[in-house]
Amino acid sequence: MPTHPHGTNDRYLNGPCRCPHCREAHRADGAHRRRQIAYGTWHGRVDATPAQQHIKQLLANGMTVAGIGRAATLPKQTIQDIRDGQRQTSQARLDAILNVTYQPPLRNNHVNAAGTRRRVQGLQLLGWSYPHIDAAGGTTSLRTVMAKQPGSVRRETADAVARATRALITRTPPTDKYARQVQARARAKGWVPLMEWVDIDNPAEVRKAARPPQEES
Repeated sequence: MPTHPHGTNDRYLNGPCRCPHCREAHRADGAHRRRQIAYGTWHGRVDATPAQQHIKQLLANGMTVAGIGRAATLPKQTIQDIRDGQRQTSQARLDAILNVTYQPPLRNNHVNAAGTRRRVQGLQLLGWSYPHIDAAGGTTSLRTVMAKQPGSVRRETADAVARATRALITRTPPTDKYARQVQARARAKGWVPLMEWVDIDNPAEVRKAARPPQEES
């Protein structure tokens, strides 16, 4: 049984279905293609391999074919066809699939680790080590937690690191040999200073230095 929804060109071509809705979708798709050819903007079909690889990665991460289709606003059958080896697709479909990202659901009492990671890295750029941060925040094993590069951390851990950050940025950082080693390691890894973040807890936040300059009004 065809699974392409009615009212799409896919259903017209692969159903095949000749209901009024599918005929109209086929007509509109053809008209769109002819306009793009006339304007010189038609890209034709492109290699679907990048989309296939991305779909497989999303599936491995826990998404479903239906979920990928919803996120890409494409029919489930389209995702299945590309997953199963369809060699070509349109540029628009390729872009839609590659733009799908997956964020695993957070466990209870967990928050995204981005803000915690950025605070720890920013503090280490100043010379504050894990023991300093543990002492200021009331934690005992922050190094072990962060070594796992978690996608999420317990809310109490995030709160403790935020508390440590507020305390330590008001103090003069240490300047001993160990502190210099902590700083050197942080610089070598390209970690970002605390002041470079506007919304440090937002995973999508872009550091100030990486933003395009704003045009003067």
